[in-house]
Amino acid sequence: MKFTFILLQRLHLFTIGHALRQRRFSFPSLRSQSHLTFRIKNLQSCSLKRNPSLLHRRHGSSHYRRLSRSRSSSVCRDRAPLLIRQLPTSSLQPLILLSRASRAVPRRSRRRHTEGLQLNTVTMISDESLFHYSLVAFYLIAPPTFISLMFLQAPYGKHHRPGWGPTLPPPLAWFLMESPTLWLTLLLFPHGRHFSNPKSMILMSPYLLHYFNRTCIYPLSLLRRSPSGNGKKTSHGFPLSIALTAFFFNLLNAYLQARWVSHYKDNYDGDGNDWFFWLAFFVGLFVFLCGMRINIVSDRELLRLKGEGKGYVIPRGGLFELVACPNYFGEILEWLGWGVMTWSWVGFGFFIYTCANLVPRAIANRQWYLDKFGGDYPKSRKAIMTPVLQTSKFIFIFCKRHHEQDKA
Repeated sequence: MKFTFILLQRLHLFTIGHALRQRRFSFPSLRSQSHLTFRIKNLQSCSLKRNPSLLHRRHGSSHYRRLSRSRSSSVCRDRAPLLIRQLPTSSLQPLILLSRASRAVPRRSRRRHTEGLQLNTVTMISDESLFHYSLVAFYLIAPPTFISLMFLQAPYGKHHRPGWGPTLPPPLAWFLMESPTLWLTLLLFPHGRHFSNPKSMILMSPYLLHYFNRTCIYPLSLLRRSPSGNGKKTSHGFPLSIALTAFFFNLLNAYLQARWVSHYKDNYDGDGNDWFFWLAFFVGLFVFLCGMRINIVSDRELLRLKGEGKGYVIPRGGLFELVACPNYFGEILEWLGWGVMTWSWVGFGFFIYTCANLVPRAIANRQWYLDKFGGDYPKSRKAIMTPVLQTSKFIFIFCKRHHEQDKA
């Protein structure tokens, strides 16, 4: 019976060492290392107590008598390498290193050290769970958003309606509801394990650039180009309920994007995939910058028309001859590029949600123009263009007309 028990224990340890040598599993955290080390010691303690000949052969009978009278845990920690040395050194070298590392922690602080490791592990597991469920929620809210906005538009801008509670000035509303994309991203990014990696900083820069424009520059443009006093009022209050909804969505989005880029993305350090990272980044960056340019130019044209104080008019010239809402198309194009840059479920999830949010609004805007201006509005204008199929044509026309304007 004793011989069978010892054989099983040695086989168990040898299997663990062989798996480590073959890299069939690894230690995800320090807590798992210390747990495995103390488990090895407990197995050794049982083996030594059931097989006294190990101690007799190495230390004589006096050592075995002291082992019997003392507590097994303390003796086990002092005599940890005994059974390990019975096995092949090459297969158990990682376990020997772990055992020596665990004994380097002072006994008085070992309990506090272990509690700290457990707390860090619980924190890491909690963050992984939160990230996972947040990503699932990111995809689940897109279909209801698309379906609801096809029948009921958010009551701001052209679609303003009373009965949605208190309102805020539009510049203040845009600043407050878009602000989490800046301060939460900057707050979370330094806590990622890739924080000091230049690639992660470069990858995060386009996202921050877009939201710096949306959070700071765009509200200031709204404030500066507000309608004059002698003109018609085209600006209504922004409902607080809509601003709060957008605020909480931006909290979710900023958390996912910042944690993915700074912590969970794992192809920064070579391993043969360095070329793919830069290929995806530069292709996505080109699409992103084209979309951002389209978005900014279109927003400026709409703000210019609004600043004239003539009420709502039909936008003419440039990209507005092709689509009703080139600003929405530009933003969709941006987040398509972001999805390519990150090459992740997080990035493409944001692109899908942007489509679910802006495509129904672009369709509603085109219908609003048709209802308000009737035959004066060009019916050939599309609500929005499909980014995947018509991006190249749209960019070509945009660059050509921009070049002609520069010559003029």
